[in-house]
Amino acid sequence: MMMGPFSFGTLPFLLGLAALILLRRSRRHSRPELRREPPEPEESLETRLFRLAHQLEGRLTVSDAVVHLGVSSDEAERELTRLTGGQRVQMNVEEDGVIVYEFTELTRRRLTP
Repeated sequence: MMMGPFSFGTLPFLLGLAALILLRRSRRHSRPELRREPPEPEESLETRLFRLAHQLEGRLTVSDAVVHLGVSSDEAERELTRLTGGQRVQMNVEEDGVIVYEFTELTRRRLTP
């Protein structure tokens, strides 16, 4: 018994095949979804200066910050001067005129046996 050019099983097969081809084409042209990780929190300049002061036995200069941290001298000086407003950092002028920022808690630890 003949049912025409599209028999009962052929029509669903062709529709499924067409759907599969369209699906593959749409996936090729769409951009893959990128999974973005949350950014790592960057340490503040203040934290980086304290870490550097710890490495340098509690005393550092603007030039130390520039060389070791890669910041501008203006940025380093501004932040170090801001830190002198509290009790943890003092600014001292050496006999040769060099300004040294002393992180008192860190220098005391160095002096304690």
